[in-house]
Amino acid sequence: MSACSNNVTKKLGNLPPVIDVIARSKNLGNTAPGDPEGAINKFMGLAGKVISNVLKTKPTAGIQSIPAVLFKKENKKYLKSYLESINVNSKDADAMISEWTSYRISSENISKPRKHNTAKIATGNPLDLITDQEGNLPPNIEFAGMLAIADWAHKHSSNKVFINNYSKEVFMHVTGQGAKLSKNEIEQMDQIGHSFKDVSTEIGNIALKLLGMSGVNKDLGTEQYKENIVPALGMYALMTAHFKSQDAKRIDVQTHKWIFDNDSPTRKFSDGQTYNHIKITKNKRSNKNNELISKAIPNIAKGEDVSSTADILQESATTTPKFVPNFLGKVSTKIQNTIRKKQEQEWTTSSAIAPNYN
Repeated sequence: MSACSNNVTKKLGNLPPVIDVIARSKNLGNTAPGDPEGAINKFMGLAGKVISNVLKTKPTAGIQSIPAVLFKKENKKYLKSYLESINVNSKDADAMISEWTSYRISSENISKPRKHNTAKIATGNPLDLITDQEGNLPPNIEFAGMLAIADWAHKHSSNKVFINNYSKEVFMHVTGQGAKLSKNEIEQMDQIGHSFKDVSTEIGNIALKLLGMSGVNKDLGTEQYKENIVPALGMYALMTAHFKSQDAKRIDVQTHKWIFDNDSPTRKFSDGQTYNHIKITKNKRSNKNNELISKAIPNIAKGEDVSSTADILQESATTTPKFVPNFLGKVSTKIQNTIRKKQEQEWTTSSAIAPNYN
């Protein structure tokens, strides 16, 4: 038993055996089917797989190994003791638990899908392998999402997205640098915040790093699943943060409708098209907690980047996210071409979590 494990046992006493979140999720029995409806799973080598067949966690004490019982509101003091045992100082642990209190309430109040649809787990909703029958994620994963939100919000305290005219030109037109921007285009770009799509990928990647997760192998299906679960987790976390009470929220998910006064063959957006973005609210309490959490993360994030698109720049959204967007365009060309030869790829979505942007 490691020194850290001994410390945990000493502080918390007789608790259920500490096993990681992936091992616990395996007991849900959620598998990707191999029948005709789930043919894509069979092709990708995912048919009959459970979550532990595609993802694994580091065999060390961390966020991924916190016993689920500690996330209940009546066990806050034990959760704090566990956090301290994995090198989180007392002040930072208090900030995490403070944010978790309002985040957990928001998560409980969100209407979630009550029925699994694992027919196309490779290209459909990847969260189906780890949610229970009520649509809830394991609390460790939700907690990691909350920490990732705090870290991102601290590092992006301003709603200023574009650093110069060049970044605006690249964002709005396919011709990029040198594109002539109209007054109308500039005025609208000044209204939008950070890309919902891009931030989802960043946050999902941070969450999985906090959980020490990685793929069990380099197989095509595993690589595709990793790419898909990253933005899915990010979106889940963003929408949970969005629905926090007004006095506690730091993230506000909004939709902008493009209204252009002329046509342009090089413009990436169409008149009337919607664009989903994030605005940072002015919440002093969450802001301070976010700062403390962000500083603590390097000591507990033991994993590596999971997504190959984790550091993508702000760019136009080509799809309308409801729960899990079409991120196929951002995975490797090899994977894109392979899947597209077999089926016309389309994400299954759930507007029960994210707002309906149609």
